[in-house]
Amino acid sequence: MEAILFAQQQAIFDQATAAIREGQRYILLSGASGCGKTFLSNRLCTWITEEFHAGTGAKSIRFLGDNRCSQREYYPLLSGLNSLNEHYEITKAVKTGIAKTTSFSPLGGSFFEFVAEAILNRNGSANHKLNQVFSETEVDIILKLRNALRQNVKVIYIDNLHWWDVKSIEFLYLLFQNKDEFLLGLNDVIIILNVTTNQTSQCGEQITAFLESLPLLRLAFTPFQYGEYCRALKEIRLIKPEFDPKILKLLFAISEGHLEVTIKALALQIPFEEALDSEALTTQEGQYIRLLLEHRLSALGATGQQIDDVLKFGALLGLSFTFLELEYITKFRQAELRSIIKRANSVSLVESSQTDCQFSHEIIREFFRQKALEQSEGFYYDRLVQCYQALYPTEYGLRIHYLLHIGNVAEIEKLYCLDQVRQMESGTGSSTVG
Repeated sequence: MEAILFAQQQAIFDQATAAIREGQRYILLSGASGCGKTFLSNRLCTWITEEFHAGTGAKSIRFLGDNRCSQREYYPLLSGLNSLNEHYEITKAVKTGIAKTTSFSPLGGSFFEFVAEAILNRNGSANHKLNQVFSETEVDIILKLRNALRQNVKVIYIDNLHWWDVKSIEFLYLLFQNKDEFLLGLNDVIIILNVTTNQTSQCGEQITAFLESLPLLRLAFTPFQYGEYCRALKEIRLIKPEFDPKILKLLFAISEGHLEVTIKALALQIPFEEALDSEALTTQEGQYIRLLLEHRLSALGATGQQIDDVLKFGALLGLSFTFLELEYITKFRQAELRSIIKRANSVSLVESSQTDCQFSHEIIREFFRQKALEQSEGFYYDRLVQCYQALYPTEYGLRIHYLLHIGNVAEIEKLYCLDQVRQMESGTGSSTVG
C-alpha cells in the first residue's frame, strides 16, 4: 500500500521544504497523537538527503523517545547513536589492542604508543577538556556524535521529545548552545523535531527552555476532523466507498481520529490488498477493532483501566445496564461509577442517562464481554449471580442462567423448585425457567 500525504500533511511538507531551501535548519512539528508527525518527519529526512546530498551517502539519525525514556537517563541519545557508531567502537578496540601490544615492546613501546594515539585520536587535548567538564557517559555521547557527523550524517531527527528524560534534554540544550566548541559539524546538519501536544511530559519546563533557545520554524498539525478522516481511509482504499457511516463514526470515536493507529489496525485484516466493508468489521474474527479499543484504553492511562474494569461487568449484564447494577457488581461507589461512565461516554464507548447506560454498539459490548470471559469466566459470573440475587431475587430464570456457567447444581435445583412453587401459587402453569 503506497504511502501518500493527505491535504494537511502536504501543506506542512511544502512549508517545511520551502523554508529548508531558504536556509532554515530547525523544523518543529507539533500536534496531537496520530496526526502524522512521525510519518512526515521521516518523509522530510528522506527528502533532505536526496535533495541536497544525492549520491554522497548522506545519512539521517533518529533519536527516539518512548514512554519509558523518562526514567532512563540519556537513553534516546545512546540508543540512536549505537546504530551509527561501529567505526567508533572499532577505533576504541584498536586503541585498546595497541596499548596491550606496546606493553610487550620494552624499547620502542612508549614511542609506538605515542604515535598510535596521535594518529587514532587527533583531538586528544580536546578530549581531555571534555573529561574535565562532562561525565563519562556524556563524553561518550559527544565522541559518538562527532563520529556520526564524520560519517556524513546530515539530518538529526529528534522524535517524541515530550518523552525524553531530563538529563538528555538538558545535555542536548548545552551541546546546541555550545556547538562551535563541542560539535562543530552540527552547523551543516538540519534538525527535525516533533512533540505530541496531547501527551503529558515530566520535563515540560526543560523542553520549553530547549525549544525557545532554537531558531525554529514551528509547524502545527490540527486534529483530523471526521470528514477528513473518512476521506483519508477511502483515499488509501482501506475501506469501501459504501462503508456503513455508523461503523465509520465508531472507528473515528474509538481511535479519537488517530489515523495512523486506525490504518495499522485495519491493515492487519485486509487480505490481498482488498478494502474492508462494514460486514467484515463486525465479524468476531476481526482483531482490528480490538486493537483500536486496546490502544484507546491504554492512552487513557489509569482512567482507561477503570473503564475497562467497569465495562467488562456491564458487557456481561447486557447491551444496556443500570448504575444500580454496576454498584452491586463492581468495587466502585455510585459517585465513582458516574465519573468513570462519564469518561467512557466522552470517548463514545457508551451512552448514558441518569439511571442507566447502553453500549454505543454491539461491537463495543462484545469486546468487553470477551475480555471478561478470557480473564476469569467463573469470577465474573459469580459476581453476576450475587448481583441478581440482591436486586432481582425472584428472577429465577436469569439467576439459573448465570449459575449454569459456574456449575452450582445445588443452587440451580433450589431455584427451579422455587420457580415451580411460584407458578403453582399464581396458577399460571408456566415457568420462568427455560
